[in-house]
Amino acid sequence: MTLLGSIHLGVAAVVTAAAKPADSSAGVTGISVNPAADTDADGHIAAGQLNMRLDTVCVGCYDSNTLLDDPEMEPVVTIAVNESRVATIEVNRDENTTIKQSIGTVVNVVDRRTASIEVTLHDRDWGRLSEIDSQTMVIDVESPSADQNANSTTASAPRGLPPTGETRQTTHFRFRHDGLDRCGPICAEATGTVWTHDNATATNVSVKTQLRAGTTEFWSHERTIGTLSSNERQTTTQRVNPQFSALSAISRSDGRVALIVSINSTNYHEIIAYERNVSVSQF
Repeated sequence: MTLLGSIHLGVAAVVTAAAKPADSSAGVTGISVNPAADTDADGHIAAGQLNMRLDTVCVGCYDSNTLLDDPEMEPVVTIAVNESRVATIEVNRDENTTIKQSIGTVVNVVDRRTASIEVTLHDRDWGRLSEIDSQTMVIDVESPSADQNANSTTASAPRGLPPTGETRQTTHFRFRHDGLDRCGPICAEATGTVWTHDNATATNVSVKTQLRAGTTEFWSHERTIGTLSSNERQTTTQRVNPQFSALSAISRSDGRVALIVSINSTNYHEIIAYERNVSVSQF
């Protein structure tokens, strides 16, 4: 398992690609990646959360007075990576809303590369998307298994499951992998322990675990812990029972699976990311 010692985001630029009408208040108000995992602090992130902030309220701003136009905005967001659309998301009308996506489900994080992520807000009228506003963010990414050595340009994921008892740390938390036990033909129970360090107390703590093959997230689980006192340890066991679509995704990625552990609290939001080459039978 890879724990990050620091969080460093390599964001190159944010630009507005499409101008809004002068009387409009709707638009893409910001794009960011936070939290982000960058263990080797080289500016290439291995995992993170893409946050897209929007204003989606503007009644009648983009419609003429014809019978075929809808006077109320029906907001739709599209995400494109390196000019190729990867997602279309229906959103609610709101003056201030945020859409969140795992960066790994948008960008195929393998080795090192630069990704241009364009977020566009549209108004849907009778099945047609009319562009309202757009912003682009350029970020540098790399595989979780490459996120260990800033001098490495590529890395092969270790084979097999992580060693039982392996402990890694973020700035404020430690996480230990306590093993994986079989519970059926395609079923495993994973156990992990989280605690703070440096005599810190964290409040409103929750731990979210995700498994991903390529850009397909095939399993996730979130547990609320509450207050985590200084050096207090919380252990949890989670059942992993992938469906056929998950097994197909693992096969398509040649068995390369990323594990993302997000530890959130009132003051800290940190990510652990690591990658393994596994066989379907290990689940």
